[in-house]
Amino acid sequence: TCEKNKASAYKKMKQLQSQVMYEILADRKKDSIPDLTIIHGDCCEKIKELKDESVNLIITDPPWGVSNDESQSTSDSIETFEDNPDYAFATLRKISPDLFRVSTVQTHMYMFFATKYYTEVMGVLTQAGWEVEPIPLIWYKKTANNIYPFKKFSPTYETIFFCNKGRRYLTHPSSAVFEYPPPSGKIHPTQKPVELLAEFVQLSSVVGEVVLDPFAGSGSTGKAALELKRKAILIEKEIMFVNKIKLMEVDTHE
Repeated sequence: TCEKNKASAYKKMKQLQSQVMYEILADRKKDSIPDLTIIHGDCCEKIKELKDESVNLIITDPPWGVSNDESQSTSDSIETFEDNPDYAFATLRKISPDLFRVSTVQTHMYMFFATKYYTEVMGVLTQAGWEVEPIPLIWYKKTANNIYPFKKFSPTYETIFFCNKGRRYLTHPSSAVFEYPPPSGKIHPTQKPVELLAEFVQLSSVVGEVVLDPFAGSGSTGKAALELKRKAILIEKEIMFVNKIKLMEVDTHE
């Protein structure tokens, strides 16, 4: 398609060049990370390929349609994020039963969600079979972008639903508030700090178990899982991020 102006055309060219570079590098490194399964495609379809009760922990951050402009401006992907409320809830309703199906009889799920949609998200997850803790967990980020600081309070935290299938216990006591700064050098607009995700992995799984993130993005969930000697299954729709995940460095402390 034709671009609106030279600046837009130049940006698209640079994005295409970047994508080709990542494809070449990822192809050279493919299959080099043990215990990592990367699935490229629509999560609602690809999750149907996973066996019943094959996953021990789910950590994920679906699109919620609340930061579309920021997502578009910070991503170097040439694809367009389908990040709007209608798409978000259609996806959540479609995938939630399968998230429950692939989970073992005692599984935790951590789902980041847009606080303004508390009631709607709670309803979808509960209907799918999940037992959802009504008081959300909090990721306290300390800092946040706020272009209207004298009109709105700065959103320095994000909310997370803690969900149960069956009754699995935490591996150790924990506060419901997790304090970590946002990651630096993000490759995805909604990227979470690996340290935060590692806490969830440690609280809700043991060595050798399988961690799933059906909206993988930057692959941070997989990195946290692998570095703690778990297995990871990541599903991601955009090929740019799939290739970046293949290039991530994993420290297994060996």
